[in-house]
Amino acid sequence: MSVAARVAEEMGVKLGNEVGYSIRFEDCKSERTILKYMTDARFRPELKLIISSATLDADKFSKFFDDAPIFRIPGRRYPVDIFYTKAPEADYIDACCQDEIETCQEVLQDRVKRLGSKIRELVIIPVYANLPSDMQAKIFDPTPPNARKVVLATNIAETSLTIDNIICD
Repeated sequence: MSVAARVAEEMGVKLGNEVGYSIRFEDCKSERTILKYMTDARFRPELKLIISSATLDADKFSKFFDDAPIFRIPGRRYPVDIFYTKAPEADYIDACCQDEIETCQEVLQDRVKRLGSKIRELVIIPVYANLPSDMQAKIFDPTPPNARKVVLATNIAETSLTIDNIICD
């Protein structure tokens, strides 16, 4: 849903018209839809497809899957700056399910409340499959000035979403 919303915005069209999406329990499209994003569960069950934006050994995958065809779709590449901390950071949260994400959110909110004005504002945003689309879309909202955004997400969200303006401070 988030990629479709972003593409629709960049194209200057209304989501559900020229650009649509289909996820579990939600189908946002029209007769005018020319580009439709969907989760793999919405494809035909017999269709086996690997889509990756990461670097992988495509030939190895092809051989493993009985010499399946490889399609390379060119795209733009953007420069990436890599920053390393002096010491390992302990603020990476790996959550695998809705309950863990919601528990993490409650714990963080409680700690932020106890610290009060000792820390700057912390915007905590959960992302998981059963969360309504409008709530998932909040990860793309700009972070308020002098605040820090924390996204609690499943590993699927980690690899499939691109969040603008992530910086190291």
